[in-house]
Amino acid sequence: MASNDRLLSVKKTNRGGVKLPYEFTQLLKGLCCVMIALHHYSQYMIAEGLSNNLFYQFFSTQGGYAGVAMFFFLSGYGLMESETKRHLNIWQFVVKRFWKIYKAVLIINVLHYGSILCWEYFNTGIWPAIDWNLLLSVAKLDYHFWFVNTLFYLYIGFVISTQITKVKVRNIVSIASSLIVFLYLWLRGEPSNHLFSIPLFAIGICASLYKERCAIIINSAWTWIVIGICTMAICYLLYITHNAGPIHLIANILMIAGLLWFATGYEVKLGFKSFLGYVSFPIYLVHWKVILLSSSLGYIAPLWLYLLLIIYLAWLLQKTLEISLIRNYYVKNNRI
Repeated sequence: MASNDRLLSVKKTNRGGVKLPYEFTQLLKGLCCVMIALHHYSQYMIAEGLSNNLFYQFFSTQGGYAGVAMFFFLSGYGLMESETKRHLNIWQFVVKRFWKIYKAVLIINVLHYGSILCWEYFNTGIWPAIDWNLLLSVAKLDYHFWFVNTLFYLYIGFVISTQITKVKVRNIVSIASSLIVFLYLWLRGEPSNHLFSIPLFAIGICASLYKERCAIIINSAWTWIVIGICTMAICYLLYITHNAGPIHLIANILMIAGLLWFATGYEVKLGFKSFLGYVSFPIYLVHWKVILLSSSLGYIAPLWLYLLLIIYLAWLLQKTLEISLIRNYYVKNNRI
């Protein structure tokens, strides 16, 4: 098979800058959402005493947080890459980014909340009043949607910053906006294991804006010495506090540092469009609902069936999302 026909090609390169191809980042996003799905499934299995093997123990503690952290990094990187190629004004950003995400959340909320109302009616014979605030909110109906809520905050800061005309000021504000989101959520009392992931959105923006500088930094021996010292310090903090938070921080540092090192020294080419990337966000939205439904029925699906179900339902949701009169009309007439 010729090299240009390979499904996956990885070769060493000396280009001297961060390079993460779109299809590769989409594949990584899909894998991140699968990790998050495995995280919650593993937590359920252990909490219910259904299993205690090492696979579930590992994913119950690290899988989800690592997946969210990587997803934030890739989102920051991808947004800035897209913005560099073509600027979107606020309305275009709302149609192309916000509405795409919120529509998916709204569909899931309608199905989830509708099932709750039907269950109450079935048990009481009285149709309960609809709480529109609960239905239309992002994370009030399902706390696991904190990730989506945070993503919205990061998007708001990003789109505001990209309307600034002076390049240097725009770049600084784009990076600082995600750190402001971090401070805002920290002051609101967001759990630390959630907060550790947010700065990676800013690092993703930096990796897109300053490709050559990032390559120089990540390939410096001093960088890895500092990372090693920080890792040992965090391990000591873990030892004295017995808190799992430092583990998430170590994982985030090593994972993103490793990806940046790989992206500066190797070139990845995919000869296919990633299906997991295509259904990545829907996987996040549907996976917990599958766990809730199966547990309410008194049956927890085996892992293989759980994965098949969430991927199939994610595909159905993605196909539904593509039916959008508002977005399709606007894209057709404004060429977003």
